[in-house]
Amino acid sequence: MKKLFILFISLQVPFLLCGQVHQTGDIVLNANYGVPQISAAIVRPLVRAWAKSNYADEATVKLSNSGVWNGKLCYGVQENVDIGFAVSYWNMGIDVTRNYLDTDPRDNVRKGFTDTYRFDLSALALGVRGNYHFSPEKQKLDPYCGVALGVTKYTYNFAFNSDYPDKFVLPNEVWNWKRAGWLTYFSTTLGVRVYPVKYIGLNFELGWDRGAFLFGGVVFKLHSKPPKFLRD
Repeated sequence: MKKLFILFISLQVPFLLCGQVHQTGDIVLNANYGVPQISAAIVRPLVRAWAKSNYADEATVKLSNSGVWNGKLCYGVQENVDIGFAVSYWNMGIDVTRNYLDTDPRDNVRKGFTDTYRFDLSALALGVRGNYHFSPEKQKLDPYCGVALGVTKYTYNFAFNSDYPDKFVLPNEVWNWKRAGWLTYFSTTLGVRVYPVKYIGLNFELGWDRGAFLFGGVVFKLHSKPPKFLRD
């Protein structure tokens, strides 16, 4: 992770003397990817400990983590302020596979069987975003801080399967289910934008969004003539 951070910063050095920064009337679309997502770092050892305590060395655990994808669309309402919307998405999948020997009740012969547990969690957030830009219009860089507030929809999926006969003695909804719920969404970041060409830039952010705190991405900017009440 440290090497990726150094590489990202070094790639921006040639562009520090290029481009223009935030102005009233700017329409900015920001696409970012964030790492590391700390939920995976917390959940992985807990699931492994659960599997080991229940199944000793019979179970293997695999965890997939998408990282955090987010986008921001903002409009410059003042020289130092823009407001707009932010969307963020993240998902994680957990697979626990247990291979074991047991007596088959159909013929009383000892055989190998497999149980599989699958859990998926996804989070889709939508919020209102505001940024404050620290640099005057004539500077070369565009440092800023921003906050987003909104709602997050969480979706949970769980599935259990086994080739052991008569394993499903409980109703099917116990072994296969899907749930969804809503919670608040909060994000705050401190970042900087650099424009190697007039309308396309790079950005780097530190902060918090869906469990990630290190972000990098691409900026697309258009400048429109602000309405009269914003120019007065």
